[in-house]
Amino acid sequence: MTEAFTESAIERLQKYLVKTNQPTEIKLLTPDASVREYFRIGWHEKPAIACIYPEPFRSNEHPYLDVTNLFRLADLPVAEIYDFDGD
Repeated sequence: MTEAFTESAIERLQKYLVKTNQPTEIKLLTPDASVREYFRIGWHEKPAIACIYPEPFRSNEHPYLDVTNLFRLADLPVAEIYDFDGD
C-alpha cells in the first residue's frame, strides 16, 4: 500500500497546500454520494474548493478533466480548475 492510500484526505491536502505555499486552513464541506471529499481552502488569497480523490490518478486520463475541457470548448459554464496533483 502506498503512502497516499494510508494518509487521510485532509493530511494529503495539507501537504499539498504546504508544497504550493498556500494557507493550510481547511474546512470540510458536506459530502456528496461520491468517493471524492470536498474542502474549502484559501488559494492565492481567494476562497476555493479542493476536491480530493481517494487514489492517485493520471491527469491525461481523468474523466472530470476531459469533461471540463469539452464544456469549455462548447462555451458552457464550468468551474475553473486552478491546479491539480494526480498523486
